[in-house]
Amino acid sequence: MIREHRRPRESSGSPLTPDRAFGGGRPVEPPAQDAPEVAQGPAQLPSLPLAGFDRRRLAWILAAAVAAWILFTFARQVSEAADATARAERARSANATLAEELDRLRAELQLIQEPRYVALQARAYGVGGRGERQFTLQAGAPSLPPDAPGSASTRIGHRDVSRTPLEGWLQLLFGSSSGG
Repeated sequence: MIREHRRPRESSGSPLTPDRAFGGGRPVEPPAQDAPEVAQGPAQLPSLPLAGFDRRRLAWILAAAVAAWILFTFARQVSEAADATARAERARSANATLAEELDRLRAELQLIQEPRYVALQARAYGVGGRGERQFTLQAGAPSLPPDAPGSASTRIGHRDVSRTPLEGWLQLLFGSSSGG
């Protein structure tokens, strides 16, 4: 930018032009009473102040605007980099989860390809070995009672002996007195 040097104020009693009042211009000569009025040329743009701002203030404002723009751009790039880092971390954790699931599925595939598992599933579909009798339960058949033969609640040859709770505690603490 071109900078004008300020001249020291003249102590002449001449009035100031509007340009002179804002730091520029030159003193106005009082018009001669005999001379006709001479129209002054159009005002030049660099000498006119812009809403009270001189060139130095405009330069500072422009520098501040450029610095703010650079700061905003840098902050946006830092934010985008942080977002990209977060996305990469989420992708890594998703990949680790998928790798664990893949390992689990491979182990399951190995299990279902074993002959024992194939035979078990074949029996579920009614395909059995030689000498096996095939049977199925009807849909909606009632469940077996708890004391059905072969159920886990009753053992073969088991006798149910009724006794009082006191007898149960005594047997637990001291063992059976009858030996059997």
